[in-house]
Amino acid sequence: MNAVFKAPQRGFTLLEVVVALSLLSLLLLAVTAAFRGLAQTSAHLERNTLASEDMRAVSALLQRTVGMAATHPNATAADGSTQIRFEGRPDALTWLAPLPAREGVGGLTHLSLRSERLAGTTALALRIVPYSNFDPQAVPAGLFQAGAIAAEPDWSLLPPRPLVEALTGLEIRYRGHGESDWQTHRS
Repeated sequence: MNAVFKAPQRGFTLLEVVVALSLLSLLLLAVTAAFRGLAQTSAHLERNTLASEDMRAVSALLQRTVGMAATHPNATAADGSTQIRFEGRPDALTWLAPLPAREGVGGLTHLSLRSERLAGTTALALRIVPYSNFDPQAVPAGLFQAGAIAAEPDWSLLPPRPLVEALTGLEIRYRGHGESDWQTHRS
């Protein structure tokens, strides 16, 4: 009798396969969570970077325009000197300044910066209207008080341009021409 013995075939048992698949699933879950966290961190950093760039741009615009607050051609003091058109209040700044010719706005311009409610949140909003002393037709009807084109605009008729959204507080500090002390207004 010739008997041929076959060596038992060695394979994975069902239990070993289940354990291996469970470990592989846990490993893939950990890798997926790591990639998701990396993507969220990247998006968060990008949002912060954009917000920081926006704040720098807003700050540069305000420094440039407030620093160039212009004298109002029709405003003179009792002594005959011209007056710089600039007013600071706890909730707003209004001034007259030259703007570069961009987005259809340029030249001597009335500006108003204020903290206001827009779309359910508090925002730092800028309202702009060209100074049109020589062309009353260049501004919307009713925007200025009758017969006084050089007067203060009715800011409620102008659309706001939000500069900073979700504003938590505002502190305005300025020093007037010829003044030695800084003025501080908080809202």
